[in-house]
Amino acid sequence: MAVYCFTQRIQAGKRDQAKSIFEEVSGPRRQEYEASRRRLGIRREKVWFQSSPNGDMAVVYWEGEDPRAALREFASSEDPFDEWLKERGREVYHFEPAQTLEEDEEVFEAEVR
Repeated sequence: MAVYCFTQRIQAGKRDQAKSIFEEVSGPRRQEYEASRRRLGIRREKVWFQSSPNGDMAVVYWEGEDPRAALREFASSEDPFDEWLKERGREVYHFEPAQTLEEDEEVFEAEVR
């Protein structure tokens, strides 16, 4: 099982709209959301909202077979639900899925024994 975390800056004044996306995928669009995540190989997704002096951020956690590849696949997907979700993301985040994969990212890991 692999994990991938990334952040998305929420556009000023759009935190409630960002939250409403997750309310939609938890409610009326739940089946479409689950089908999308299964197709992408994502088994768990969590999102935290954090405030900072530079604005609000969403911290996204994906767990699955290959979440980095899933993000690339999501970015190029033409599935109607994926297209809807990407468009909603562009409305409230500074979001472009293909640009979320950072070449200069650093991961620090410590194991507790």
